[in-house]
Amino acid sequence: MRLQVTRETAPPGRPAAGLSPRELEIARMVGLGHTNKRIAAVLEISGWTVSAHVRRIFDKLGVSSRAAMIATLSGDPALSWTTDRERPLPAEDSGLPEARPQPRSS
Repeated sequence: MRLQVTRETAPPGRPAAGLSPRELEIARMVGLGHTNKRIAAVLEISGWTVSAHVRRIFDKLGVSSRAAMIATLSGDPALSWTTDRERPLPAEDSGLPEARPQPRSS
């Protein structure tokens, strides 16, 4: 007897369908530009756990970078914001410095 292990694939045009709810949450935050460290702080999990989720997302989508992940998931409605918690944080709440225009040199 042979046993074959297969992974359920997402329907065409819906790549996020194969992701768990936590992976979707992390994918949304990556898409908003958050670092693993920031995601870990917001979700109150370790950075190692975030990294593990990101690696599993890459594996499920067949990609090898955050940019490729975002490009693959960009048109999927499963990644639209569903709560205020998932909306981008204002600069003062993000823990990141605000972008300031650089003076022009003549």
